[in-house]
Amino acid sequence: MSFLETVYVKKTLATVAFEPRHIPETSFTTPNDS
Repeated sequence: MSFLETVYVKKTLATVAFEPRHIPETSFTTPNDS
């Protein structure tokens, strides 16, 4: 992966870890969504 891709992935993982309610619907669904 390129540097920008790595940064994007890290930011995405951080969002999933610390802000689970803001996960985009396009990635995956969580029990909190229902």
